[in-house]
Amino acid sequence: MVVQRPQEENWIHAIGLDKIPQRSGGGTVQWKPDAGLQFERTITAISAGTNTVTIDIPLTNALEKQYTHAVLWPYTFPGRITNVGVEHLSADGLAFTTAPNYATQGYFQSAFASFGAVDGGWARDIVADDFGSGMGDVGGSAKRVTIEDTSALGMEKAIPQDIHAQPVAYTLAGQQSLVLRCQVSGSNLHAWATQALTAGPNVFSDCTATDVGGKRFAPGRTSAGLRGRCTTTW
Repeated sequence: MVVQRPQEENWIHAIGLDKIPQRSGGGTVQWKPDAGLQFERTITAISAGTNTVTIDIPLTNALEKQYTHAVLWPYTFPGRITNVGVEHLSADGLAFTTAPNYATQGYFQSAFASFGAVDGGWARDIVADDFGSGMGDVGGSAKRVTIEDTSALGMEKAIPQDIHAQPVAYTLAGQQSLVLRCQVSGSNLHAWATQALTAGPNVFSDCTATDVGGKRFAPGRTSAGLRGRCTTTW
């Protein structure tokens, strides 16, 4: 099932994100109500006497009655594949740089792997050299994915150095996923990030980034449940 925490107007106002100061040049967008966070969980017990539902994994954001009208609804994903992964591989992504429009947006499509509709996946012992978006991403339809002992190296050779929309070496948008012992090198990029409305929990642990030139962590708007223990050298 899914526990949904809608992002409602009174909560946005309480945290001041309906009056964000305009940045230089304008363009700042105030937050608006939306579907909010959607946590995929399994019910383990129901108590009619106490009107309580117990789930398998804790939520990563409170469900305050004064700020949101949280709901539970049944959910299945019959097309999701399970127990799949890649391991013991190396690859070079420089060939992507010859694609049309690579220098404008194409580098976002240059990645080693992307986990989509997956429950229980992994990438292990991977070296991804010269990819514009590094190792890749765990998408919003994925959960319980582990990426361990991997490297996204030499990204400066695949990223235009005059762009402002910086790519990310490792992106988590799904739930209950772990990036462990990863390495990043390059420039004009973000090392690790979550996407907007990433419900979590997710973890980046024991990772290192060298000379990336962007942010170490780039959390997405209203992402929740991110734990990080990583280091950056410049």
